[in-house]
Amino acid sequence: AEARRALIPTKRFFYIFPQSLERRLQWLDDPVIRLCQSVKSKVLVWISIIITFAVAIEISMSLPFILFMLGLDGIAIEFCYFALMLCIVSQVPKRFIWRWRPWMVKRARLVKRTKTSSFPSRAVTCAVVYTFAAAYAVAYERDDIEIDWWLVLALVFAVGVSSFARVHLGVHYPSDCLFGLVQGGVICLLGSLFWKANILGCESCHTAECYSQEGSDAQLDAYHLSRISLLSLLFGVGGSLVLAAVSIVKPIVFWRKSDRAYGLLLPCIAFQLAFLCPTTLLKGTSLAEPPSPEWWAYPIACAFPLAVVIITQKTKSQCSFIMFCLVFFSLFFVLSAWRLLVLI
Repeated sequence: AEARRALIPTKRFFYIFPQSLERRLQWLDDPVIRLCQSVKSKVLVWISIIITFAVAIEISMSLPFILFMLGLDGIAIEFCYFALMLCIVSQVPKRFIWRWRPWMVKRARLVKRTKTSSFPSRAVTCAVVYTFAAAYAVAYERDDIEIDWWLVLALVFAVGVSSFARVHLGVHYPSDCLFGLVQGGVICLLGSLFWKANILGCESCHTAECYSQEGSDAQLDAYHLSRISLLSLLFGVGGSLVLAAVSIVKPIVFWRKSDRAYGLLLPCIAFQLAFLCPTTLLKGTSLAEPPSPEWWAYPIACAFPLAVVIITQKTKSQCSFIMFCLVFFSLFFVLSAWRLLVLI
């Protein structure tokens, strides 16, 4: 009991996972933990760590910016709303429900020391969302929304290996993984709804309806920035600042990764609203359709999110809102300048 109390976080506004429910889930959790940890192998530990890295939430934060930099706007917008829902929804139980990880209460062998709440498994949630988003991207490219047999198999495989990896490392209960699976399904539904709502308001980039004609009066370029809708720009930037402020500042302190999560995702949404949303209710202007990216654009596009993740990790959430503002405005400027001056 003393060890448990020592591990309880000092943050405010959280609810401890009820012990009555813990006991009801024990019939499932303990046997599966013993089975997954029955083999002691450094190779298995490294495989589990690699799987964890493959379903890290930082991938979802970074991918929309990379895709926008490459001019793959249709998929970028889709991934952006899935990633935003993933970051917000998955953090709600993590922030407000505390469940001791198995290694903390001696119900699993300590393999990897992680001191955040166990409930639910965000790795499994990411596995579900990433599989669904990848299937959406494939369907997007071939104009086919039917669910293929491989999606079901891919989902089962992704959930299975990510669940095993997290349980083997001693950082999740099997019941965390089940809740993570359900949470992933909810996020996929919400992400799809927000994405479709965005298409209704801003037109689809997949069908090139979000782009203006080259040389027309509706085209936004470096020489005609006066055509930009200030209302869209202010809404994107102002809304981003408000959302970040509510999540980062005390007393809520929603997430220690808010500076990097919002700093990577919200510039993409602000960019889309300002440059790829030719709604007739505003000025009806947008960028022209971009060309295919050159090979050298890929490492450049990946370098910026990687730098943000490293820098924000090093600062360890000190002055998080200031760091968010620096990241947000830097990436918004980089993305806008790249699309106006380079990818044309």
